[in-house]
Amino acid sequence: MTNGAPLDITDLPTALQAHISAFLPLHDARLSTSTSTGMRELLQDAGMWRGLAEQRRLEAARLQESAAVVDEECKELRTKLSAKLADIRPSLESAMFALDAINKKDIYELRAMRTPPSPVIKTMAGVATLLGATDTDWDSCRKLMANPDSFLSSILGFDKDSISPEVLARAVKHLRDHDITPEGLPTAARGFCLWVDGIQQYNAEAGKVRAWRDEMNQAQKRADAALAEVKAAVAEAEYAEAQAARVQSKHDEAPTPTSAAMTSCEIACA
Repeated sequence: MTNGAPLDITDLPTALQAHISAFLPLHDARLSTSTSTGMRELLQDAGMWRGLAEQRRLEAARLQESAAVVDEECKELRTKLSAKLADIRPSLESAMFALDAINKKDIYELRAMRTPPSPVIKTMAGVATLLGATDTDWDSCRKLMANPDSFLSSILGFDKDSISPEVLARAVKHLRDHDITPEGLPTAARGFCLWVDGIQQYNAEAGKVRAWRDEMNQAQKRADAALAEVKAAVAEAEYAEAQAARVQSKHDEAPTPTSAAMTSCEIACA
Protein backbone atom coordinates (compact mmCIF):
# COMPACT_ATOMS: atom_id res chain seq x y z
CA MET A 1 0.00 0.00 0.00
CA THR A 2 1.46 3.39 -0.96
CA ASN A 3 1.74 6.30 1.45
CA GLY A 4 -1.40 8.42 1.54
CA ALA A 5 -3.64 5.70 0.07
CA PRO A 6 -6.91 5.13 1.91
CA LEU A 7 -7.07 2.17 4.25
CA ASP A 8 -8.87 -0.83 2.71
CA ILE A 9 -10.27 -3.22 5.30
CA THR A 10 -12.92 -4.94 3.17
CA ASP A 11 -10.96 -8.20 2.96
CA LEU A 12 -10.45 -8.51 6.70
CA PRO A 13 -12.60 -10.62 9.06
CA THR A 14 -15.75 -8.90 10.31
CA ALA A 15 -14.55 -8.65 13.91
CA LEU A 16 -11.30 -6.97 12.88
CA GLN A 17 -13.14 -4.64 10.50
CA ALA A 18 -15.35 -3.46 13.38
CA HIS A 19 -12.31 -2.88 15.60
CA ILE A 20 -10.47 -0.85 12.98
CA SER A 21 -13.54 1.00 11.68
CA ALA A 22 -14.13 2.55 15.11
CA PHE A 23 -10.57 3.91 15.05
CA LEU A 24 -10.32 5.06 11.40
CA PRO A 25 -12.04 8.50 11.54
CA LEU A 26 -9.67 9.78 14.22
CA HIS A 27 -6.73 8.07 12.52
CA ASP A 28 -7.50 9.68 9.14
CA ALA A 29 -7.72 13.10 10.78
CA ARG A 30 -4.31 12.58 12.31
CA LEU A 31 -2.82 11.64 8.96
CA SER A 32 -3.79 15.07 7.60
CA THR A 33 -2.29 17.06 10.45
CA SER A 34 1.19 18.49 10.79
CA THR A 35 0.97 19.84 14.33
CA SER A 36 3.20 18.65 17.14
CA THR A 37 0.24 17.02 18.83
CA GLY A 38 -0.79 15.39 15.57
CA MET A 39 2.69 13.97 15.05
CA ARG A 40 2.73 12.56 18.57
CA GLU A 41 -0.67 10.95 17.97
CA LEU A 42 0.54 9.46 14.69
CA LEU A 43 3.30 7.72 16.61
CA GLN A 44 0.69 6.44 19.03
CA ASP A 45 -1.31 5.12 16.06
CA ALA A 46 1.79 3.39 14.70
CA GLY A 47 2.28 1.81 18.12
CA MET A 48 -1.35 0.65 18.08
CA TRP A 49 -0.85 -1.03 14.70
CA ARG A 50 2.38 -2.68 15.85
CA GLY A 51 0.65 -3.94 18.98
CA LEU A 52 -2.19 -5.37 16.92
CA ALA A 53 0.31 -7.03 14.58
CA GLU A 54 2.15 -8.61 17.52
CA GLN A 55 -1.12 -9.85 19.01
CA ARG A 56 -2.13 -11.48 15.69
CA ARG A 57 1.33 -13.03 15.29
CA LEU A 58 1.05 -14.59 18.74
CA GLU A 59 -2.44 -15.83 17.92
CA ALA A 60 -1.17 -17.30 14.65
CA ALA A 61 1.56 -19.17 16.57
CA ARG A 62 -1.01 -20.54 19.04
CA LEU A 63 -3.30 -21.65 16.22
CA GLN A 64 -0.36 -23.26 14.43
CA GLU A 65 0.34 -25.40 17.49
CA SER A 66 -3.31 -26.48 17.60
CA ALA A 67 -3.23 -27.30 13.89
CA ALA A 68 -0.10 -29.40 14.42
CA VAL A 69 -1.86 -31.44 17.14
CA VAL A 70 -4.84 -32.13 14.89
CA ASP A 71 -2.53 -32.99 11.98
CA GLU A 72 -0.76 -35.53 14.18
CA GLU A 73 -4.14 -37.01 15.07
CA CYS A 74 -4.89 -37.39 11.34
CA LYS A 75 -1.57 -39.17 10.80
CA GLU A 76 -2.28 -41.64 13.62
CA LEU A 77 -5.71 -42.42 12.19
CA ARG A 78 -4.23 -42.97 8.73
CA THR A 79 -1.73 -45.41 10.23
CA LYS A 80 -4.56 -47.28 11.97
CA LEU A 81 -6.54 -47.44 8.76
CA SER A 82 -3.61 -48.79 6.77
CA ALA A 83 -2.91 -51.47 9.37
CA LYS A 84 -6.56 -52.53 9.59
CA LEU A 85 -6.95 -52.68 5.82
CA ALA A 86 -3.87 -54.90 5.69
CA ASP A 87 -5.49 -57.18 8.29
CA ILE A 88 -8.78 -57.63 6.47
CA ARG A 89 -7.39 -57.91 2.94
CA PRO A 90 -6.45 -61.62 3.27
CA SER A 91 -10.02 -62.67 4.14
CA LEU A 92 -11.40 -60.85 1.13
CA GLU A 93 -8.68 -62.18 -1.16
CA SER A 94 -9.40 -65.69 0.10
CA ALA A 95 -13.08 -65.26 -0.71
CA MET A 96 -12.35 -64.01 -4.23
CA PHE A 97 -9.81 -66.82 -4.78
CA ALA A 98 -12.54 -69.33 -3.92
CA LEU A 99 -14.74 -67.80 -6.64
CA ASP A 100 -11.91 -68.09 -9.18
CA ALA A 101 -12.09 -71.87 -8.78
CA ILE A 102 -15.76 -71.92 -9.82
CA ASN A 103 -16.69 -72.36 -13.48
CA LYS A 104 -19.94 -72.54 -15.39
CA LYS A 105 -19.91 -76.34 -15.29
CA ASP A 106 -20.03 -76.24 -11.48
CA ILE A 107 -23.00 -73.87 -11.56
CA TYR A 108 -24.83 -76.02 -14.09
CA GLU A 109 -24.18 -78.98 -11.82
CA LEU A 110 -25.60 -77.15 -8.81
CA ARG A 111 -28.62 -75.94 -10.72
CA ALA A 112 -29.34 -79.44 -12.00
CA MET A 113 -29.87 -80.70 -8.45
CA ARG A 114 -33.58 -81.08 -7.81
CA THR A 115 -33.27 -81.96 -4.14
CA PRO A 116 -29.74 -81.05 -3.01
CA PRO A 117 -28.49 -81.60 0.54
CA SER A 118 -29.65 -79.01 3.05
CA PRO A 119 -26.15 -77.49 3.44
CA VAL A 120 -26.09 -76.71 -0.30
CA ILE A 121 -29.54 -75.10 -0.15
CA LYS A 122 -28.60 -72.99 2.86
CA THR A 123 -25.28 -71.93 1.33
CA MET A 124 -26.93 -70.73 -1.87
CA ALA A 125 -29.69 -69.08 0.18
CA GLY A 126 -26.93 -67.07 1.87
CA VAL A 127 -25.53 -66.07 -1.53
CA ALA A 128 -28.98 -65.09 -2.80
CA THR A 129 -29.59 -62.98 0.30
CA LEU A 130 -26.35 -61.05 -0.21
CA LEU A 131 -27.35 -60.41 -3.83
CA GLY A 132 -30.60 -58.85 -2.66
CA ALA A 133 -33.04 -61.71 -3.25
CA THR A 134 -36.03 -61.89 -0.94
CA ASP A 135 -37.02 -65.44 -1.91
CA THR A 136 -34.24 -67.84 -1.00
CA ASP A 137 -35.89 -71.26 -1.40
CA TRP A 138 -34.13 -73.70 -3.71
CA ASP A 139 -36.33 -73.02 -6.75
CA SER A 140 -35.57 -69.30 -6.40
CA CYS A 141 -31.86 -70.01 -6.11
CA ARG A 142 -31.98 -72.17 -9.24
CA LYS A 143 -33.61 -69.31 -11.15
CA LEU A 144 -30.87 -66.99 -9.90
CA MET A 145 -28.29 -69.35 -11.44
CA ALA A 146 -30.15 -69.68 -14.78
CA ASN A 147 -27.47 -67.59 -16.51
CA PRO A 148 -24.11 -68.66 -15.02
CA ASP A 149 -22.19 -65.78 -16.60
CA SER A 150 -24.60 -63.18 -15.25
CA PHE A 151 -24.70 -64.91 -11.87
CA LEU A 152 -20.93 -64.89 -11.48
CA SER A 153 -20.68 -61.30 -12.74
CA SER A 154 -23.14 -60.12 -10.09
CA ILE A 155 -20.98 -61.74 -7.42
CA LEU A 156 -17.66 -60.50 -8.78
CA GLY A 157 -19.12 -56.97 -8.97
CA PHE A 158 -20.69 -57.18 -5.51
CA ASP A 159 -20.35 -53.94 -3.54
CA LYS A 160 -18.88 -55.27 -0.31
CA ASP A 161 -18.82 -51.82 1.31
CA SER A 162 -22.50 -50.95 0.89
CA ILE A 163 -24.20 -54.01 2.31
CA SER A 164 -26.47 -53.33 5.27
CA PRO A 165 -25.76 -55.11 8.58
CA GLU A 166 -29.28 -56.60 8.51
CA VAL A 167 -28.81 -58.22 5.08
CA LEU A 168 -25.38 -59.54 6.06
CA ALA A 169 -26.77 -61.02 9.28
CA ARG A 170 -29.56 -62.80 7.38
CA ALA A 171 -27.11 -64.19 4.82
CA VAL A 172 -24.69 -65.52 7.43
CA LYS A 173 -27.55 -66.96 9.51
CA HIS A 174 -28.35 -69.46 6.73
CA LEU A 175 -24.89 -70.96 7.18
CA ARG A 176 -24.40 -70.54 10.92
CA ASP A 177 -27.71 -72.08 11.95
CA HIS A 178 -26.70 -75.36 10.33
CA ASP A 179 -22.99 -75.33 11.19
CA ILE A 180 -22.13 -75.51 7.51
CA THR A 181 -18.43 -75.82 6.66
CA PRO A 182 -16.86 -75.58 3.18
CA GLU A 183 -15.21 -78.99 3.48
CA GLY A 184 -18.50 -80.93 3.30
CA LEU A 185 -19.85 -79.16 0.21
CA PRO A 186 -19.58 -79.79 -3.54
CA THR A 187 -16.92 -77.71 -5.33
CA ALA A 188 -19.18 -74.87 -6.50
CA ALA A 189 -21.10 -74.61 -3.24
CA ARG A 190 -17.80 -74.72 -1.32
CA GLY A 191 -16.54 -71.66 -3.16
CA PHE A 192 -19.77 -69.75 -2.49
CA CYS A 193 -19.64 -70.73 1.19
CA LEU A 194 -16.10 -69.32 1.43
CA TRP A 195 -17.28 -66.17 -0.36
CA VAL A 196 -20.13 -65.54 2.11
CA ASP A 197 -17.76 -66.21 5.01
CA GLY A 198 -15.13 -63.86 3.53
CA ILE A 199 -17.69 -61.06 3.06
CA GLN A 200 -18.79 -61.53 6.69
CA GLN A 201 -15.21 -61.37 8.00
CA TYR A 202 -14.45 -58.34 5.86
CA ASN A 203 -17.49 -56.42 7.09
CA ALA A 204 -16.82 -57.32 10.72
CA GLU A 205 -13.56 -55.36 10.49
CA ALA A 206 -14.72 -52.90 7.84
CA GLY A 207 -17.12 -51.38 10.38
CA LYS A 208 -14.12 -50.28 12.41
CA VAL A 209 -12.47 -49.00 9.24
CA ARG A 210 -15.52 -46.92 8.36
CA ALA A 211 -15.69 -45.50 11.88
CA TRP A 212 -12.00 -44.57 11.81
CA ARG A 213 -12.36 -43.11 8.32
CA ASP A 214 -15.25 -40.93 9.51
CA GLU A 215 -13.19 -39.87 12.52
CA MET A 216 -10.24 -39.07 10.28
CA ASN A 217 -12.43 -37.01 7.93
CA GLN A 218 -13.70 -34.99 10.89
CA ALA A 219 -10.16 -34.50 12.15
CA GLN A 220 -9.09 -33.37 8.69
CA LYS A 221 -11.89 -30.80 8.65
CA ARG A 222 -10.68 -29.49 12.01
CA ALA A 223 -7.12 -29.34 10.68
CA ASP A 224 -8.23 -27.44 7.59
CA ALA A 225 -10.23 -25.00 9.72
CA ALA A 226 -7.24 -24.45 12.04
CA LEU A 227 -4.92 -23.78 9.11
CA ALA A 228 -7.45 -21.33 7.68
CA GLU A 229 -7.45 -19.50 11.02
CA VAL A 230 -3.64 -19.43 10.98
CA LYS A 231 -3.68 -17.96 7.49
CA ALA A 232 -6.23 -15.33 8.52
CA ALA A 233 -4.26 -14.35 11.63
CA VAL A 234 -1.05 -14.01 9.60
CA ALA A 235 -2.88 -11.87 7.01
CA GLU A 236 -4.23 -9.64 9.77
CA ALA A 237 -0.75 -9.28 11.26
CA GLU A 238 0.71 -8.37 7.87
CA TYR A 239 -2.05 -5.82 7.35
CA ALA A 240 -1.40 -4.20 10.73
CA GLU A 241 2.36 -4.15 10.10
CA ALA A 242 1.79 -2.43 6.76
CA GLN A 243 -0.36 0.22 8.43
CA ALA A 244 2.25 0.77 11.15
CA ALA A 245 4.87 1.33 8.48
CA ARG A 246 2.53 3.65 6.57
CA VAL A 247 1.80 5.79 9.62
CA GLN A 248 5.45 5.84 10.68
CA SER A 249 6.44 6.95 7.19
CA LYS A 250 3.84 9.73 7.28
CA HIS A 251 5.33 10.94 10.56
CA ASP A 252 8.93 10.69 9.37
CA GLU A 253 8.24 12.59 6.15
CA ALA A 254 6.38 15.47 7.86
CA PRO A 255 8.24 18.70 8.72
CA THR A 256 9.22 18.81 12.35
CA PRO A 257 7.10 21.47 14.11
CA THR A 258 9.39 24.18 15.52
CA SER A 259 6.99 25.07 18.28
CA ALA A 260 7.10 21.68 19.93
CA ALA A 261 9.78 19.48 18.48
CA MET A 262 9.67 15.89 19.64
CA THR A 263 12.83 14.41 21.00
CA SER A 264 14.13 10.99 20.02
CA CYS A 265 13.18 9.82 23.50
CA GLU A 266 9.56 10.88 22.92
CA ILE A 267 9.51 9.02 19.60
CA ALA A 268 10.91 5.87 21.15
CA CYS A 269 8.46 5.96 24.02
CA ALA A 270 5.34 6.86 21.99
